[in-house]
Amino acid sequence: MPDSLEIQRLREELTRAQLEKEIATERSAAADSEKKARAAFAEAYKGPAITAPTGAATPGDVPFMETQVLANATLRATLNQFIQRLQAKVSNDISKGNQAAKPLGSPVKLVLINPANLPALELYASATTQLALLKTDYTQAVAAAQALLNPGQPARAMAATASLMAPAVLGGAAAGMVRTAADLVSLFLTTTTFKNTVFPENEMLLVATFTHLLHTAEPQWRVIAPAAFPPGLLTDTKDSAFFIMLDAIAATHKTGQAILPILQNKLLSLPIPTAPDSPEQLQLDHYNSLIAKLTALQQAYSQLQTLLVSAAAPTQSILQAERLAAEYQGTNTYLLKLQANSKGSTRGTHSLWRNDQLNFSAGTELSYLVFGQAGEIILAGSLCSYTDYLSTEDIAKNNWSPKLAHGK
Repeated sequence: MPDSLEIQRLREELTRAQLEKEIATERSAAADSEKKARAAFAEAYKGPAITAPTGAATPGDVPFMETQVLANATLRATLNQFIQRLQAKVSNDISKGNQAAKPLGSPVKLVLINPANLPALELYASATTQLALLKTDYTQAVAAAQALLNPGQPARAMAATASLMAPAVLGGAAAGMVRTAADLVSLFLTTTTFKNTVFPENEMLLVATFTHLLHTAEPQWRVIAPAAFPPGLLTDTKDSAFFIMLDAIAATHKTGQAILPILQNKLLSLPIPTAPDSPEQLQLDHYNSLIAKLTALQQAYSQLQTLLVSAAAPTQSILQAERLAAEYQGTNTYLLKLQANSKGSTRGTHSLWRNDQLNFSAGTELSYLVFGQAGEIILAGSLCSYTDYLSTEDIAKNNWSPKLAHGK
């Protein structure tokens, strides 16, 4: 029995769908094949890979040498400007007779002070005062002891001895001497950790640059920088007033050592006082007071001597301070305090099609104080100098100069 028309129609639609599916599959395969062929062609004939430059240069934390070169140039510019102002001030002082400027042609002396000098100066001033007190007390005590042991001395000497040993004086003599000795020893003990400050590198540059420029402008002027002077060379004490005073105290101490046992033996043979206000009691008080004072002096000197020969003794600091104090004296002397603050900047320029570029700049601010010998400030101000941003090539050509900003 033949198929019905409906079945024949369904079979024809099924056949048509299968044919369309096969055609679509063939077309997809052809498209993939064409795509692969084009990719293979492009891979075979593509040009070389091109990438942007990678020479990146980024400013870091460590300054470049170019920045240091520019900073030094701005430092020189500010110092030159300061020297011009200083020359005008000194010339004006000399013409008016200020600063004890006699004679007119006397060389000018400039003393550069540094915070590192202050502890040594304070030590020197305080120690000198205490040593003078020690020397005076020791000399008077030895003289009084010699007068007491020598009844045949002149009346003037006896009167001086009586004044020295008056009850009001004798009451606090021993305690006062112990206090003075303790102050002196304590002064040295508290400074045993004082060390000569290593001159900072930036300040060394400041002193070196200033001195060079000043001597170029004023060859006859002197520059004293005690903080920069090698402290190890300060070892000769023969011309030191401080150590000459120590030698004098040592000689008095030797005499006191010889007299003290004589006083002690003499004390044992004194008559026993019969009344509190008797001459015998007054004599006994004289001996006891002198023995107490000489004993305190000898103890203080022994402690001082032990300290000065120790490794921690601030001998070099004292010598340095004494030299600095001596330099403050004289005609045409000025005290200078300089402070320079230099900074640099590095600018990096980034580009897509060429390597990065670095440019450098720097500036310096110089503050200055100039003191007269009386301690007054006679000249003060600040100066600033800076450079534009320059490349390494520009710096090497040396066809640039720092710019001075408005100074005070």
